[in-house]
Amino acid sequence: MKNQEQKTEGHLNDSGISLYVEAKMLDKTNTLPKAMRAHVAACASCQMRVADFHQFMKDEQISPANPTSYSDKKMRLLTFNKYTLGRIAAVVLLLVAVYFMLFDATGKLQNAASDYSLSSFKSSITSPFDNKRIDVGYTKWEMNTGEAKVFKLKNGSNIRVPADAFVNKLGEPVKGKVEIKYREFHNAADIIASGLPMHYDSAGVRHHFESGGMFELRGSQNGRPVFIADNKNVEVNLISYNPDKRFNHYFLDEGVPRPQRRVAQAQILPSLSVFQQTPAPNWQLIGAGVTASITNDSTQQNAASQAQAFDKQNDKSDEPRGKTGLRKGPVKPSLAKEATVQKKVSPDYFELKYALDFEPELRTFVPVKWAHADNLLKNDPKYISNKWVLNEPWHKVTLHKLPFGFKTLAVGEATDIKYSADGQRMLAYDQLGKASLYTSEGQLIRQFDQTIATQMSKSGKHILTTQRRAVKLWSSKGELLTALPTKNDLNMAVISDNDQHILTTNAEEQSVLWTLQGKLVRKFHDYFKFASFSPNGEYIATISDRDYSLKIWTSRGKFLHQLKGEYNTAYFSADNRHLLTSSPRNGAQLWFYEKSYHNTMLMNVLKHKEAAVKMATFSHDGQRVLTASNDGTAKVWNVNGQLMKILKVSKTWVNSAIFSADDQMILTADDYGTAKLWSKEGKLLHTLRGHSQGLNGAVFSPDQQKIVTFSKDQTMKIWNRNKPLKETYALDLSNIGPHYEEMYKLQMNRYLMMKRYSSDVMEKKKIKRPIRNQLRKFFTIVKMYRPALAPNTMVANTKVENKLEAFKKMYNQELAAVEKEREKQEEARRKIEEKDRQLAKREAQLFHKFKVSNFGYYNVDRILKMTGRDVVICQADVTLNKTDGIYSRLYLVTGDKGTGVVKFDANSLNLFWFQPKHNNQLVVVLPNNKVALFSPQEFKKIDLERLRRDKYYIFNLTKVHQVGSVNQLAKLLNVPT
Repeated sequence: MKNQEQKTEGHLNDSGISLYVEAKMLDKTNTLPKAMRAHVAACASCQMRVADFHQFMKDEQISPANPTSYSDKKMRLLTFNKYTLGRIAAVVLLLVAVYFMLFDATGKLQNAASDYSLSSFKSSITSPFDNKRIDVGYTKWEMNTGEAKVFKLKNGSNIRVPADAFVNKLGEPVKGKVEIKYREFHNAADIIASGLPMHYDSAGVRHHFESGGMFELRGSQNGRPVFIADNKNVEVNLISYNPDKRFNHYFLDEGVPRPQRRVAQAQILPSLSVFQQTPAPNWQLIGAGVTASITNDSTQQNAASQAQAFDKQNDKSDEPRGKTGLRKGPVKPSLAKEATVQKKVSPDYFELKYALDFEPELRTFVPVKWAHADNLLKNDPKYISNKWVLNEPWHKVTLHKLPFGFKTLAVGEATDIKYSADGQRMLAYDQLGKASLYTSEGQLIRQFDQTIATQMSKSGKHILTTQRRAVKLWSSKGELLTALPTKNDLNMAVISDNDQHILTTNAEEQSVLWTLQGKLVRKFHDYFKFASFSPNGEYIATISDRDYSLKIWTSRGKFLHQLKGEYNTAYFSADNRHLLTSSPRNGAQLWFYEKSYHNTMLMNVLKHKEAAVKMATFSHDGQRVLTASNDGTAKVWNVNGQLMKILKVSKTWVNSAIFSADDQMILTADDYGTAKLWSKEGKLLHTLRGHSQGLNGAVFSPDQQKIVTFSKDQTMKIWNRNKPLKETYALDLSNIGPHYEEMYKLQMNRYLMMKRYSSDVMEKKKIKRPIRNQLRKFFTIVKMYRPALAPNTMVANTKVENKLEAFKKMYNQELAAVEKEREKQEEARRKIEEKDRQLAKREAQLFHKFKVSNFGYYNVDRILKMTGRDVVICQADVTLNKTDGIYSRLYLVTGDKGTGVVKFDANSLNLFWFQPKHNNQLVVVLPNNKVALFSPQEFKKIDLERLRRDKYYIFNLTKVHQVGSVNQLAKLLNVPT
């Protein structure tokens, strides 16, 4: 093959391009002449022509010939360029049309030709990516053609389809089910991935678009396209994230023929419109954009009408309503009347009202009567200050089954509780400086007032109280044993685990080590903010308030070792060989303490992901470490610092986590108000929900049969594992559900828009801001209703009990189903709220209203201005990584909102332009779904003065990214999704 035959004016001719593409499709480009391959590799123009024709062959699904050799004669016979194929196809179609129209008087052949034309039509708009997943996905619905339907998207766009709106390819009405599919294009990633053209040809001049939003709407039945009837329109309200109203509306003419009915008589000339298709998709101007404020969303009116219809069916009250269909003032759920039309019950029981018009699934609870099951009067709904609870219509009801019997004590907000070693007494310390000693059953023994700190020794034999000018030692029964002499104000006092020593620190920055009998051992000229003794009593770990460093001493006061840094706490393991510290910046640290050298070796830093470690503690055998964090988890580590187990405790803070005495169980307490009991393998055994506010902590009794929880609600509960409960629940109530929140948001959006667009000052003052209903909550512990039985009525009692058991069984089944469904709804609601939050960031402000008479693509666009001093025009070249192949598409992303997409090819780069005031970026789509970028930051680094002088620039696009979805492309382009 001679190069002269395959080149024209220095470039490959059509035959050469066809040959190259066919070899490329057969993976035989290596058999082409070296001169041809070298020319294509160096020539950007030929690269683009090869890429375009290659894309055409793929789009039209044309299989290449399969030659055995690449001789000139065979290639000329077997290869057709795209223009030759188009001409031959047009001639064939024209001949077929003439034949059918002239010789088939019955119209059968004409209909067959029409079938062929319509069914074989394929949009020439294709994504530039090889992977079909890298395109904007469709939302699909199904509707009955005999009924009008409104379809809504999460972002607010909506589609209104009238009844009997569709016809088939012959113009006949379509009956039955029809599939509607719809998608929107709002950012540069959507536009590039879809392959939609972004230019508008008018009067021989090509203009480029800046988009305010686009959509595609299609209809089909059983896989065949349907069409919109001539006398019908589909109304599309497209959300726009550009607040400017100065946009026009366009329709993309793809050459799809309108349906035509059968022709009964032969015609002399065929109707070419049946077969005719435009050579390329072209935007047609519909007119100036028709917009509406987002607060006039038809979804609001639809929601209001649905609410009114629901109320008409279920509510006979004449309560006044507002314009949106919402009741004025407090909500009175009509269906909750069912709960009040009941026979009077004993005053020991109470009934609740439910907002059934907002939450109809709560109807399950209407027949249930409840009894208060706690000894705390303030949580009783019948208590005089809680009467409002019985009148409030509740939107959300959450029940937690309680596994153990309990007793509630009002003790103030306890911050720490410790058991004595024999389990007979408990010491509780609150944030107000009051310590209280209780029996294991919760009876008060005595109180210690005005204390700075209170500590029970590990043996449980002694209690140490620290007051401003006194340190006192007490027996575990609350009897005073001794008082240490002091002249200065005290800040801290700690008793050793073996009951041998006491360490005190005073305000004069002096610390003193005493024996338990009050004999001075040593003075330290340092101010300790924290101190702890090793379990065997041989070592002391102190943290200085001067430099926050940690020092280790003997029990006689001899200095051994120092750890520089910032520390808050330090504890020894049971075998005295490991040290557990915490720091404000780096969580918890696990150290190995080497006795022979009095040195420490860091084993691991115990971290939680981007969250603070609330506490860290050793197991009783010293072989494991438990950390609790505000990331909602507790973690179990071994003494080598390796993570063994993660306990997913809560969605809020975990305030404490401890091991049981035999290390077989773990107890956690969280800020939601629940304590959870886990096996050592991490399996959840029981959940204790008995407090109205978060827990400060929870502890085991030494025999592990009791658990004490203490909360910010100023109570503590003693749970008895030996006394299981039946039908006792923790009941959480809240009065404003998600539906109410959605209505408030709609009213608030309307208010803001009216304020924004109202020009009259007096009118603005008349616009009233919507009032948000106050969220009210209530917590109590209840039992299900059991009617009191009169004596000597055994038969009647049996019947009542049988009915009650049947009701309980049915109720428990319904309750389980409701809770399961609620969990699904909550999960779905959280996902929707997250999407709504993301959409809200984009600040949607307008609807563009379309009357759609043809399925296809529609655009909200305006012309990109390319004139003025701020436009830079130059010749451009592109540098690509040679290993990534030739590029098939090149785009300039520009415009005020980054929604202007201008397509360039190798030839048009001779007249490249951009506007520096915009946030520009250059995007090149490469084979194998790769993308190369020239970022906005790189655009801003261009020397504009030099560029205007030289009028030439090389864009370096050697950095390549792999793309797998439209969202990944949007993230790469840094555009909102």
